[in-house]
Amino acid sequence: MRRLSEVLRAEYGEKVYKLSLSSGCTCPNRDGTVGAGGCTFCSAGGSGDFAAEFAPLEQQIADAKARIRKKTDAKKFIAYFQSYTNTYGDLERLEALYTEAISRPEVVILSLGTRPDCLGPEVIGMLKRLNAIKPVWVELGLQTIHDRTAVAVNRGYPLAAFAEGYRALKDAGITVIVHVIYSLPGETREDMLDTVRYLAALEPPPDGVKLQMLHVLKGTPLGEQYEKAPFPLLSLEEYADLIAESLRILPPETVLHRMTGDGPGKLLLAPEWTRSKKRVLNTLNRAIAHSIRLSGILAITCYNVSNDKLPTRCPMEYQIMHATRQSIRVRFCRRRWTKTEAEALRRALAAAEGIETVKIYPATGGIYLEHTGQEAALAALDAVNAETLAADPYADDDCITMEEWAARKLHPALKRRMRTEILVEAAADLFLPAPAQFAFHAYQLLKLKG
Repeated sequence: MRRLSEVLRAEYGEKVYKLSLSSGCTCPNRDGTVGAGGCTFCSAGGSGDFAAEFAPLEQQIADAKARIRKKTDAKKFIAYFQSYTNTYGDLERLEALYTEAISRPEVVILSLGTRPDCLGPEVIGMLKRLNAIKPVWVELGLQTIHDRTAVAVNRGYPLAAFAEGYRALKDAGITVIVHVIYSLPGETREDMLDTVRYLAALEPPPDGVKLQMLHVLKGTPLGEQYEKAPFPLLSLEEYADLIAESLRILPPETVLHRMTGDGPGKLLLAPEWTRSKKRVLNTLNRAIAHSIRLSGILAITCYNVSNDKLPTRCPMEYQIMHATRQSIRVRFCRRRWTKTEAEALRRALAAAEGIETVKIYPATGGIYLEHTGQEAALAALDAVNAETLAADPYADDDCITMEEWAARKLHPALKRRMRTEILVEAAADLFLPAPAQFAFHAYQLLKLKG
């Protein structure tokens, strides 16, 4: 499953950052049109606690750039209108605001957070016009497919409204990202996975998903409920396992926009483990790597040597550092390869069907593969055995020609070894008498046979 950062980098050639902006909208679930108070988990910021205060757009964009300037000198941005319902209100004003945003040369995408029950024909028409200028993403806060949970958290619309709004957006050619929240009160693990299965079965599937743990915040109805009678929440390990399983269910064409979120620290009541983003991400990545191994998407083996016996095949512990549909980078539990082993491994993998690029990093035990498919990578890696690692990197059925010498870019150490052996051969033939030459070549043959 592709992650948003790699998709954007492939499309625009550099990292693209979001500018969190405000459209000045409210929500029909707050102003009495649909309900009052909003969703019980939603803070006063309307699920946009990190968004800018409403102000002239020029000022908002300048302030948003200033906030991220310390960590990036990015030149391309997504204008992200996050808080409240950004298709609810005066459409003439909103269209003018959004047109102004995407008319800026540094803004490459317009992203709007909204509700599926605020996507009438006039709204869809506005989105189509904007999408003709630059790509428009619409982010729908589904959270769960279970109407009983939706009623409990005061979401304010049934699943049927989501299905109708989703279909209208896809028929209009709009990119749709769906938000899902895990650990809503009363939901079991299977309830949460049912939401993911529902999304995976949509035709066409969502363009992207945002998966997030429930944040119980002070000042919200859910926070008050939790303070009076705490309800169970997922542990970090349970959440990581759920994320890994969700990624196995979702189709590969759906882009992962988020697998964890940040709650405002001063408002967060629970769960405490969400405060440490680095720990959360490390745990999630380990769970995903483990899930990939179990699912058979990619498997790899290593070989142990003990008691001077021949190497034996055994499961290998490794970490997937990065994976896409076309490439994968892994790090072995065995942290170092010898130069001979590295060259042998590179040549064996490069010769495998479906492998386009191989890079070996002997000092760290890393391997990078570009492949035509995951099955090709699996077959190539499974074919690696102890004999491959121990083999002379240029002792194969085909001799290495001078053209191959230049074209294959052999490892410098291998070139030096080959030069040395060629010089020894030439010296033996030039200076040794015939009987000594025969003995020398016989010795070489016996060494090769051994």
